[in-house]
Amino acid sequence: MKWTTASETNNDYFILERSYDGEHFDKVDQIAGYGAGTTTETRHYEYTDTKDCDGVVYYRLHQVDIDGQESYSDIVALNCMKSKDGLSVYPNPARSTLSFSFNEDADGIINIQILDVYGKVVKWERSSTQHGLNNLHTNIETLAPGVYYLQLDRMDKSGLVRQVRFVKN
Repeated sequence: MKWTTASETNNDYFILERSYDGEHFDKVDQIAGYGAGTTTETRHYEYTDTKDCDGVVYYRLHQVDIDGQESYSDIVALNCMKSKDGLSVYPNPARSTLSFSFNEDADGIINIQILDVYGKVVKWERSSTQHGLNNLHTNIETLAPGVYYLQLDRMDKSGLVRQVRFVKN
């Protein structure tokens, strides 16, 4: 999970919270602020939740100030597909980086292709994968705004091909 603050006033720390029903949240971890308390500079934060998930998982940030004041972010839903042919992209629409998640039955190699609406390959790369959940990213800054398809081809005898549509802003 990544988030950015444009400015912070009396910020002490964040608590990342997870829910499986969208109503009852549990603490995942506490993430320290930059220690500046108050700043007008943009700050970037990142946290990876390593817990396996199945189905839809909800997240929110609980922000705590130095003086104890608290606030909550909007809730974000993440669909963790467990089927072997599931493929999830985010954010969608995307501007500069497209992230995608999928499950693999074994370690291997995949071809990553981005196709335009006519089926023409506009970007290609290859990546190693591991058994279980894989989270990869690709830079799409050079693509013109429009609709595209992310296609993953497994480089083994299974011939498994996964494809999902996304929008580039």
